[in-house]
Amino acid sequence: MLRNKIISPATTEVQVKLLAIQGSRRMTRVNITVDNTSPLIAYLPWGAWIDGNSSQDKDAPKYSDGGTFTGTSKIGASAKITFRGTGIWIFGAMRCNHGLYNVSVDGGPVATGSGFADNERFQVPLFSAQNLDFRTHDIIVTNSPLTSQEPFVDIDFLVIETETFTANAAIVQDTDAAFKYTPADAWATSKLDNATSFLHSSGHITRQAGATVSFGFMGDKVEVYGTTGPDNGPYQVQLDNGPVMVFNATREAFHGGVLLYQTSGLDAGPHVLRLENLPSASNPTSLLAIDHAIINSLTNSEGQQEESSPVSPRTPGITLFIGFVVAISVLVLILLLLLLLFLIRRRRTRRSKAIPSITIQPSSQPSSSDYEAGAYRPGSQIARQWSHAGASHGTAELTPISICTPSSWSFRRYYGIWADSRVPTSDGLQGERRQSCASLPIPQRTSPGML
Repeated sequence: MLRNKIISPATTEVQVKLLAIQGSRRMTRVNITVDNTSPLIAYLPWGAWIDGNSSQDKDAPKYSDGGTFTGTSKIGASAKITFRGTGIWIFGAMRCNHGLYNVSVDGGPVATGSGFADNERFQVPLFSAQNLDFRTHDIIVTNSPLTSQEPFVDIDFLVIETETFTANAAIVQDTDAAFKYTPADAWATSKLDNATSFLHSSGHITRQAGATVSFGFMGDKVEVYGTTGPDNGPYQVQLDNGPVMVFNATREAFHGGVLLYQTSGLDAGPHVLRLENLPSASNPTSLLAIDHAIINSLTNSEGQQEESSPVSPRTPGITLFIGFVVAISVLVLILLLLLLLFLIRRRRTRRSKAIPSITIQPSSQPSSSDYEAGAYRPGSQIARQWSHAGASHGTAELTPISICTPSSWSFRRYYGIWADSRVPTSDGLQGERRQSCASLPIPQRTSPGML
C-alpha cells in the first residue's frame, strides 16, 4: 500500500528510493500493548474512574503489569480510546460484582457485553474489533449496569493491531540528537522523580506552559513513551503539518514507561513529531515527561537498513560530489589503460622490426617440417597460400601477431543511510514484543506499552 505522494524537485534521491521500496512491499500487521494508564485512554468524567491497587483490592495482583487497572461503578461513565490501526482487543476482568457495558466503534452501532462471572477471571477480552479500515479510530466503552449489586466495569490493558512495512524497530533515547527541546532551559534531565522508571534512568521533563519537543525520524511507524501521574497534565501532539490531537496524562498514581502517542503506515520520511505541554488552569505547573521513542524503518532486499533515526538523508550536494569523484576516478583509470596499451604496442613494434623475414618456398602441399615447426595453422597466411590453387609462388613475410584483451572493469555505487544501532538487548526490548496477528485470534499479554 503506497499512498499518493507527490515527488517534487526537492525530493532527495534517497527518499525516491525509499518510496520505491515502500511501494513494492506489503504491509505487516503487528500488535502494540497499551496499559490502562496510557493517555490514549481518556476516562470521563474526571473522578468517576479510580486506579485499582492491592490496598483496595486483594485480587489486584491478578491484573497485568503488577496489578494495575482502572475501574468505575458510576452509571454512564465512559472510556474513550483513540488509536490508529486495523483492530483492537480490550482486556479486563469478569467478576461477581461486574455488570453490563456498551461499546461503540466510530459512532456506529452499540454492542452490549457483560463482565459478570461467578468464577472470577482476569486478563480476559471484554471486546474486540478486527478488520477495521487502516486509519484513526475512536472506541467508547460505557458502564451500563442493571443492578447496584453489579455496578463495576474495569479496563486492564489494550492490544492494538496496526500495520507497518517492517517489524524492525529501533529505540531512540531521549538524549539523542533527534529530539529537539525548546526552549532548552525549560527542560530538566537531572533529579527526576522515580528516575528508575525511565529507560536507562534517563528522561526529560518540563513544567513550562508551551514548552515543546520535536522528534525527527525516518520511518513508517513511531511510538513515544513518557510518564503519567498526579503531576502530569494535558499535552498536544502534531505529526508533520497534520491535525493537532490533545491528550491528558493526569492519573492518580505515578506510572513510567507509558505510551503517550503512536501512529503507523506513514509514507517514506522524513517526519517530525511535535509535543507541547499544556498545563491547565487548575494545575498550572503540570509536567510533560519524555522517556524514549521507538521507530520502524524500511530495509532493503538484503536485510540492510535503508533508513533510521536520527541521521538525515544524504543531501543532493553530497551526492553530486560523490558522483564527481567517481567520474574522475573512472577517467584516470581509462587514461592509464590507454597509456599501457600504447607502451605495449610500441614495444612489440620495435621487436618485430628486429626479427628477420622468413622466405618460404611453397610446394604443392605443406611439408612435414612445416607441421613440426608449427608454421602451418588453419587460418594463417601459410595455410591461406596453400589453399589457393594457382596462386603466385612468392615469398611470405610473417610478422608476429599478438592479441591483447583488456581487462574488464565494473563499478558499483552503494547508497545507504546510517542506522541508529543503539538498541539495548539486556532488557529484551528488541524483537520480543512483536507478533503477527495471522495466527493470533486473541493476543496474549506482553510488557506494558511494548510490542
